[in-house]
Amino acid sequence: PSLSSMGAGDVVSITALELVQFLEDEEDATAVVDVRDTDYAGGHIRGCINLPFLEFDRHVQNLIVSLRTKKRVVFHCFYSKARGPKSARIFARYAAMKLRTNAPDVLVLNGGMNAFVYESKQGGVDGERILKWLEGYDPEAWEE
Repeated sequence: PSLSSMGAGDVVSITALELVQFLEDEEDATAVVDVRDTDYAGGHIRGCINLPFLEFDRHVQNLIVSLRTKKRVVFHCFYSKARGPKSARIFARYAAMKLRTNAPDVLVLNGGMNAFVYESKQGGVDGERILKWLEGYDPEAWEE
């Protein structure tokens, strides 16, 4: 679905390049929430908020208050298959209740941090754009 057709509590998936476009165009209007736990080590998206999934429920209300002026909030974990999407849905539901029509768009980074790092290694203009947002990168942490 397009962002304009989203209803309260809906969550939409975006690519690494779409996230970088938001950050390049409207960094102040975009928040990135990384819900990885111990797997946070090895690199993250510059400027992200690390709120481990195991602590998410306890802090979601404060997160909503602190991000209430953002246009969009992007969630992710390592693969964005479970923790990231679940956190996004919880945030979207509470934000819709608390902020009503002023709630930010809630998005999930497709493929999570794994995809972000992979895309940054692809070279070319797009890879370089993504790489600029990768902070604290430790290649050894990404070896399988």
